[in-house]
Amino acid sequence: MIRRCRRALPLAALLALSSTPAFAAEDWTAPITKFIETLTSGLGQIGAGVLGLGIIALGLWAAMSGRMDWNRFAFALIGGLLVMVGPTIVAALFAS
Repeated sequence: MIRRCRRALPLAALLALSSTPAFAAEDWTAPITKFIETLTSGLGQIGAGVLGLGIIALGLWAAMSGRMDWNRFAFALIGGLLVMVGPTIVAALFAS
């Protein structure tokens, strides 16, 4: 096993050194920002809000009816909040 790693290490170093600098200079954030723009505009924004509110409402209903433990309620609440405000947080991070 160690011999294979020792043989693969120089090959990996050679491949890393021979990669083109133009590949590293490309705008790698373009697909991410395009996806965030899709999520934060139009139907994506409405869908995220509805999904987040649905998760929170389901957690509240289950907690009030006694069919859910508090750990599950906390996970549902945190998940719903992340779905609702997650795209806004990511967009703010990429804007800075």
